[in-house]
Amino acid sequence: MLKQRRKAMRPVIVIVCAVAFLSSSMASAQESGLPWEAFVHPEAMAAGSFDALPGSTAAVVVGTALDTLYAMGAENIVFCGLMRIEAPLGGWLADGLFDLEREAARYGTFRVGVSDSARVFAVVARGSEEDGGTVWLPPPGPDCVVPEGEAAPEGLLTYEFLLEREEFEGLEERFGRPD
Repeated sequence: MLKQRRKAMRPVIVIVCAVAFLSSSMASAQESGLPWEAFVHPEAMAAGSFDALPGSTAAVVVGTALDTLYAMGAENIVFCGLMRIEAPLGGWLADGLFDLEREAARYGTFRVGVSDSARVFAVVARGSEEDGGTVWLPPPGPDCVVPEGEAAPEGLLTYEFLLEREEFEGLEERFGRPD
């Protein structure tokens, strides 16, 4: 009987150990103490949108966005702009440049929405396909027109947070990649 109990407990022990290991080994950008300023484009820092925030708020916004982008597989992340929103919820829209490859597309511009409670509520990315066409995450993109009577594709509501779209689309041209 004791052997049966031990045998039954093995999967539970393995799961608990795995969760503990993952929790301790996957430190977030916020927990690792990385200086958030190192991820902000020099021209964006000079423009003051990040400097105007208390350091702790900027660290939380940048750290939360970094965690999300790294989890997606992004590299070479640099923040270029920050916009405060109050409705439909309070938070920040952090814009920037990054490298992300998915399927046959390369994404270079991102926006991450971070609520005042440090939760990500939106992630938008713009990129290009091999043929030069524009591609968006989440698909199908902000220009999708839903035929009457059909359900909107999942993710379409995310584009509610694509405020100042022209400015967002011009980030790479305006800022370029820092050295």
